[in-house]
Amino acid sequence: MDTKFFSHTVRLLVECEEILLEENISFPIKERDLILDIKLGKVSLPEVNRIVDQKWEQVTNAFKLSKLPMSPNKNKIHEFSMDVINSVFK
Repeated sequence: MDTKFFSHTVRLLVECEEILLEENISFPIKERDLILDIKLGKVSLPEVNRIVDQKWEQVTNAFKLSKLPMSPNKNKIHEFSMDVINSVFK
């Protein structure tokens, strides 16, 4: 079992759900202990598969509930990028 792959899969699903519902990512990551246990091989493959399926369902439901726009505000992104560039190179 590729424990690093599965730990990243679960991490990304946890982060996706949080972004969709809360429009934020927490640090340290939510469910950190579970992700670390998966990475260290402390969780069996059948259990990891069950967790991934459960997280996928949660992300799918979060997508339906999300208030995020379907496309980014490109003007706002451009303005932010230019502000960062200008502040670095002043």
